[in-house]
Amino acid sequence: MPGPITHAGAPQLVGTAHPLVKGGYRVRRESDRALLGEVDSVEEAHELVAAHLPGGCGPAIDGTPDDLILALFREP
Repeated sequence: MPGPITHAGAPQLVGTAHPLVKGGYRVRRESDRALLGEVDSVEEAHELVAAHLPGGCGPAIDGTPDDLILALFREP
């Protein structure tokens, strides 16, 4: 499961799930090298990532960084 794409040099504030050889997933946040936990299933990994999202985090935008800028400034 790939982690979120960020601009080069920007801290990755969202956890990323890494599959383990023994099975299950290790969820880490690269910005502070925090281990958020180890879980058995990909669904549990997604829940762990979601539980540790930064405050004020909005919905995901499917697209490029330019698409994000357009979505943020789009008229309602």
